[in-house]
Parts: sequence; structure tokens; C-alpha cells
Amino acid sequence: MLRARYFRSASGSSPSARPCARFPSSSSAATAGADKDSKKRQWAAIETFARAAGYEIVDSYYGEAVGGADHIMARPSFAAMMERIGSNGVRTIVVETANRFARNLIVQERGYAMLKERGTELIAADKSDALLDETRRPS
Repeated sequence: MLRARYFRSASGSSPSARPCARFPSSSSAATAGADKDSKKRQWAAIETFARAAGYEIVDSYYGEAVGGADHIMARPSFAAMMERIGSNGVRTIVVETANRFARNLIVQERGYAMLKERGTELIAADKSDALLDETRRPS
């Protein structure tokens, strides 16, 4: 069963922190649920990155039991996040790893392109330049 979950957080970061949305996800029901560590681990990794990089997590969404090959806008929680950030000024989404955004490379590339077209930055907490296009990679 696909469910979109939205969480509002107030991390108490400095006023100069840049706002971001957090998007952890699990690809199957077997890795989702209160007794599993996937969401907790991803939330912690994203939180650690955000604090170190000067971001404040203002919205959190959880893609529970979504297929890694599903188009990102076909994922209810991702679509809800995009609708929300379209109106609140957030232009950065942080995921734990690039493959948590999408395991299928074509889906990942198309999703990244769609976000870029909308003016939204996507960052992987484990490797912040993993999702940059070639024109923005540090040399």
C-alpha cells in the first residue's frame, strides 16, 4: 500500500540557515514500518548533513513502500512534497543517497532533470555532489 506522509519539523537552526525538505524513502513494505530502522537511519543522515551544510529542515516527507523504478511524480509523498514546496519557497530537497531518490538510473536522471527545470536542487546527504550535472561539478 502506498501512503504519503508529511511531517513538519522545527530544527531550531540559525536564522541564516537555508530551508530544505527531507525525503527518506523505503522501496518495500518489508523495510518500512515502526519496527524498522530505514526511516530513522535516513532521517538521521539527512539531519546530520543539513546541520553541517547550513540547511534547516522545514518539511519532511516519507516515501513508504514506493518502487525505486516508479516515476517520482507517481509517488504520492513526493508529489505532495512538490506541491507544498511550490508554495513555501523551499528549493532544496535532501535525500540520504542518490539511490534512495530512485534506484533506476533513467528514473533518477529524469527526476533530477524535472527538479532542475522547476528550480529545485536535489542533494544526496552521503555525497553532496552526486546529483550535480556535469556543468556544476567542482573541478
